[in-house]
Amino acid sequence: MRLRTAHEELSGDRLADFLALLARLLKDNLERCQADDVYLSQKYKSENRDKPWNGCEDAHKRCVRKLFGEGRILSR
Repeated sequence: MRLRTAHEELSGDRLADFLALLARLLKDNLERCQADDVYLSQKYKSENRDKPWNGCEDAHKRCVRKLFGEGRILSR
C-alpha cells in the first residue's frame, strides 16, 4: 500500500530514497526466505536429522505468504 501512494506524498530524492529502501528490504527478505527454505529442504535429508531447526519449520509457508499474501493460503 505504501508503494502505491508514495508518489503522492514524496518526490525527488526522498521518493528515490524510499523506493531504494523498499527494494533493499524486499531483496533482504527474499534472500532470507530462500536461505530458510533451502535449510528446511536440507533438514529432511537423513544425514541432517540431528541438526537444529533454526526456526525453519514453517519456512515454506512464510515464503508463500511473502510472495502471494496471507489471503492466498488455505488452512487445513
